[in-house]
Amino acid sequence: IRREHLLEDGYVQLGALPREKLKGTIRVEFVSELGLAEAGIDRTGVCKEPLEDAAGVFKEFLEDAMRAAIDPQRGLFARTAQRRIYPSPSSGVAEHVPDMSRRLLGKAVYEGIVLDAALADFFAAKLLGKPGSIDDLASLDPELFQSLQLVKSYDGDVEGDLCLCFTVDEDVFGVRTAVDLREGGSTMPVTRENRIEYVHLMADYRLNRQIEAQSRAFVAGVHSVVPLSWLRLFTTPELQRLINGDDAPIDVNDLRRHTRYAGGYNELTPTVRDLWRVVADFSHEDRALLLKFVTSCSKPPLLGFKYLQPPFTVQNETQRLPTASTCFNLLKLPNFKSRAVLRERLLYAIRSASGFELS
Repeated sequence: IRREHLLEDGYVQLGALPREKLKGTIRVEFVSELGLAEAGIDRTGVCKEPLEDAAGVFKEFLEDAMRAAIDPQRGLFARTAQRRIYPSPSSGVAEHVPDMSRRLLGKAVYEGIVLDAALADFFAAKLLGKPGSIDDLASLDPELFQSLQLVKSYDGDVEGDLCLCFTVDEDVFGVRTAVDLREGGSTMPVTRENRIEYVHLMADYRLNRQIEAQSRAFVAGVHSVVPLSWLRLFTTPELQRLINGDDAPIDVNDLRRHTRYAGGYNELTPTVRDLWRVVADFSHEDRALLLKFVTSCSKPPLLGFKYLQPPFTVQNETQRLPTASTCFNLLKLPNFKSRAVLRERLLYAIRSASGFELS
């Protein structure tokens, strides 16, 4: 996989795998533009560890590829006001990138890998075979929801005052088109007698019909890895937790209990002890930044750090600033002589990174 072409290369490679192979171990090797294999990757450029941890490298690929796929600039996914994703109505279903993203999401759920990719609730429910209902509209389009509530409760002359008909304006690449909500909708006014039908048809269009093809294709891709019968064991909130993790505060004691050490460090090393004192004093936001800095995800595993693979590891490092190898969940921590300096340098590193930019 070339890093500059994650989605395109990922589609070619994963597309060649039969469905049953997607449930097995997938080994990823990153290569340069010249096709030369990298020795591993961290935020300092090329990492010195061998590619011996297939799970760790695949996790990094999966997280990076999903992050690229849901980037708003690609136009494949749209976001609600709460920044939760759903298929963009203007995205095509024949494109290879959406095809790969849905298979990767299924693989993440199958492997228990938490992603920074929160689905809109109405869209997550589709993975369970449930269509969106009018109650879901408030999270997708608050203004439309309020407008429909007004139509539903309006006491005046609905037809004469509101001047509505059974159509919705669709904007596709700057071209506005009227779409009938039902047969003959353009010539059918909304009245007091039929306004409830109008409200439900409008909600159904925004939540279901408008993205029907994209949603059907996405759901089929996820179900090719995780069967619907499995997913139906969960409620929509539970499925959201499987995909996007838990919003509960990070348990520092649990993280510490399941951390490994390398490069001469151990639990009693002064720098390690200082590290845990510093992290214990961190705000919830800074703890999340630290976790994202090291693992590429700001949320802990659903069942605790015992199940983080590869395990969270702290290794001695000779550089001036802490760095990380996200594919190995490895924090490279210099042997600082002062707790104050350790805190200052660690905060600088995790706050400057904001993801993957820090080298």
